Amino acid sequence: MLANNRNRFRTAALSHYLQPETDSLNSSPVRTVWSLVRLVLSLVGGVLIAPFTRWLRRPVPVILQMTTTQCGAACLTMVLNYYGRATALSEIAEQMDVGRDGTTALAIAQCARQQGLQVHAFRGEPEMLAEIALPAILHWNFSHFVVLERWTTDEAVIVDPANGRQVISATEFDRAFTGVLLTLTPNDTFNRRRQTGQVALWRRQLARILVENQAWRLGLRALLATVAVQALAVTFPLLTKTIVDQVVPQRQLSLLPLLLLGIGAVVIMQLIVGFVRQSLLIRLQAEVDTGLMANFLEHLLALPYRFYQQRTSGDLLMRLSSNTMMRELLTTQLISAVMDGVLVLTFLLILLWQAPGFGLVTLGIGLIQILLLLASTSRMHDLAQRHLSTQAATQSYLVEALAGINMVKATGAEERVLQRWSTLHQKALAVTVEKQRLTALVDALLQSLQVAAPLVLLLLGAQQVLNDAISLGTMLALNTLALGFLTPLDALVA
Repeated sequence: MLANNRNRFRTAALSHYLQPETDSLNSSPVRTVWSLVRLVLSLVGGVLIAPFTRWLRRPVPVILQMTTTQCGAACLTMVLNYYGRATALSEIAEQMDVGRDGTTALAIAQCARQQGLQVHAFRGEPEMLAEIALPAILHWNFSHFVVLERWTTDEAVIVDPANGRQVISATEFDRAFTGVLLTLTPNDTFNRRRQTGQVALWRRQLARILVENQAWRLGLRALLATVAVQALAVTFPLLTKTIVDQVVPQRQLSLLPLLLLGIGAVVIMQLIVGFVRQSLLIRLQAEVDTGLMANFLEHLLALPYRFYQQRTSGDLLMRLSSNTMMRELLTTQLISAVMDGVLVLTFLLILLWQAPGFGLVTLGIGLIQILLLLASTSRMHDLAQRHLSTQAATQSYLVEALAGINMVKATGAEERVLQRWSTLHQKALAVTVEKQRLTALVDALLQSLQVAAPLVLLLLGAQQVLNDAISLGTMLALNTLALGFLTPLDALVA
């Protein structure tokens, strides 16, 4: 009886959402034969390579909805990004004309075809999902859309635009799946692109600010100051080599005062040049930050009134907060990364030039650091989006509750408001804790590597010294250069 009722519900959902678009999985003999062939191949492949495909499969990028009605647009945006077309959620939501009532599977299919995707709509039971191409968009709980990333008879991996990636049991999946799904694959007109229109807009705005405000002059001065800092940084390994290889073995005590003066002069010059560099970077960041904020507010005020109708106050506040984070990323981290990147590259080139073997080992350690960071990037990005979404929901509810405090008091709804806010707050707190745990794990791994790296390099250098390949002073100088390469690498990659 329950199965019959579920089938009737799924049929009703199909007629409501997809009546003009529906195909059947069993509508063609050719499709049936092809399904049998795919089933045999999947069985053979499952035995031979299933243990490895989980790690090789490209994950669906998580893009969370900013409003409750954007689930369909968010799902289509995730599929487009999965196939290599960098697309922003706002772009798809605008094309689909998402309103307060949300969207339908038919609207998703029409927009997907405009983007160059071949769309097929199906109805069926969960057991038939083994025969379709993934990822696919599923109708969920009769009021929502999710992306199906992986499915087995025991569990399924979905990407929920409201909650992120989730692993659910077959029972949970069968309870929520309405039987309506869309498969989307690129056709001949599909065009891939590496960046969204929003990223291109940020870059154009940044370039315009650098040109119009003459900020590029500050950038050039900061770059020259960085070159000077590099030149001074290289002198410390040279001084180390000179002291260990020449002054100490030959007991040239008369050179110690001269070396002391030289070290003092280098330290003072390092202090002056470093201060000038940071001052130039601060001025450059202020110029860029002012221009970006003015452009953002100009764009925000120019948006149509419907944009504000579809978004809560908390959502708008979180967008302002995220814009501040983006400006800090562009002005503080990006500019500093460009400057520090030149320094890191200089140290690496010197290492490879002076001691290729030592330099390659240092490069290998650096690659391990990079891989550790990149391995957590996707998960960290997902958690950052969920953090932004849950914080927006919590803050939005709190702002609206305080704005309507008269109604809350008049109806005696204080307890209900508190319970609802507590639920939202606990959800946001859980995401924050998960994000902090991942950060703590990555930091612990990197700290362990930072402890082990100098010891490994020291042992390698000691072996080369014992083999008379390099001198003791050269070994210490190379270790100094290696640490100068590895230390800023974490911040540079992050």
